[in-house]
Amino acid sequence: MLDQFSNLMSLFVGFLGFLVVIFIAMSYKWSALFNMYLLVVFLLISFRLTHFGLSGFYNLTAFNKYSYLLGPLYLVAIPSIYLYFESLFSDRIYLNRKRIIHLLFPVANLLLNVLQHNFLIFNSNFIDVIQTALVLLFIMSYCFAVVYLSYKKLWSKNNDSPALSEIHNALMKKWALFLLAVLIILSFRLVYAIYSEAQEHVKIFGFQSSIIKSVLWLLVFVTILRTPELLYGYPKLQNRLPEPSVNPIAVSAIWSESASEIKNSQDSKLNESIAAKVDIYLTNIKNFVALQFPFRSNNYAIKDLSKDLNIPISHLSYLFKYHCEMSFVEFKNHNRIQDAVNFIDKDFLEAQTFEALAEQVGFSSYNAFFVSFKKETGLSPKDFHLNRGF
Repeated sequence: MLDQFSNLMSLFVGFLGFLVVIFIAMSYKWSALFNMYLLVVFLLISFRLTHFGLSGFYNLTAFNKYSYLLGPLYLVAIPSIYLYFESLFSDRIYLNRKRIIHLLFPVANLLLNVLQHNFLIFNSNFIDVIQTALVLLFIMSYCFAVVYLSYKKLWSKNNDSPALSEIHNALMKKWALFLLAVLIILSFRLVYAIYSEAQEHVKIFGFQSSIIKSVLWLLVFVTILRTPELLYGYPKLQNRLPEPSVNPIAVSAIWSESASEIKNSQDSKLNESIAAKVDIYLTNIKNFVALQFPFRSNNYAIKDLSKDLNIPISHLSYLFKYHCEMSFVEFKNHNRIQDAVNFIDKDFLEAQTFEALAEQVGFSSYNAFFVSFKKETGLSPKDFHLNRGF
């Protein structure tokens, strides 16, 4: 009876996992919390759970003769989990070919299993011991790597937008910690199961381990389906953001040649020394920003602008304080959004994602781009793009 329940549970969670995979595949472009790496993990897990569930009700002899390939194939999920966390903390989707190196061990292990299945010379206790030890080391290494990555970056994630940092970081931390806890439990169970099997002992918990595994993945899939911000990303998250309290500032109103009311004696002295230079300074700033696009570098700071224009930082700070309607950070993001609008008008999104657009104009994260874009235009990037008639 309990075995049948375990099979039904695995079958249900497996189908639910495939449903989540379909939803993610349809919405990944709008969400920075999901990408191809997690998609691979969920596909493998859903397939494994479904296979286990079906095997309890149907004779899968024809399929099971290839089961020696499944174990090594599932190992692909281990580096995929690490790559997912690496991409998550960077808040962008990586499609770097160099990351294929993480798949070398699973592919080599799969090849060894094929050789062991077809050639007796590769079947020996020595090879089995070495293979098991390497698999255990592989799993534990990536497990510790994910934990270290989380410890290093989860609480020190930089964000360009203070307005969203609290909301986005809280959401990301909650999701990442939850997923990390599930993965640690499953990793230790997997390590113990492989070790027990190598020692010819009964696997940990027996049939109960399948129930525990199914319950944990059920929690993951249900959490995703119940949290629209996770599944559909920032277009849903925008509903939780406060509306801008003021209208976007027009470009013509950003700079003023006459200073606003000076607040202290030190600034009054500075005003006397640079008053004659203000017009030249403002012209140089406008021309440099319009022609060189310095803010496409996501680390560009006021000291860099000072160096590029050969204007003392104290003078630039004064200009932004008394001659500009924006702070330097607001001015930087304003120009980045104007740059993004130009890219949209030039059909940049025909072949690229919104995440790529955010990176192109200088934002280090999509959520910072999203909030700045909505503040500047009154629309989300997606809605703005659609309203443009593309």
